[in-house]
Amino acid sequence: MTDLRDDRDDRLRNLIRAHGRTVRACLSRLERDPASVEDLWVDVFALASERLDELDPLSDSTQRSWLVRTA
Repeated sequence: MTDLRDDRDDRLRNLIRAHGRTVRACLSRLERDPASVEDLWVDVFALASERLDELDPLSDSTQRSWLVRTA
């Protein structure tokens, strides 16, 4: 069980590493308050964590599109 959780955590970290800045930039264009941007960013990646099995097989650009649309 721990190995599965570690794998999911690694996959989520990789997704954040690849797309986190882009998502934050999009949110910053829509919302001026930095605290709100942070809250929304967390919400986007919390949803991504729930949908990780769906996002993993997608291409990098499709993952980014999904995250930006979700933001």
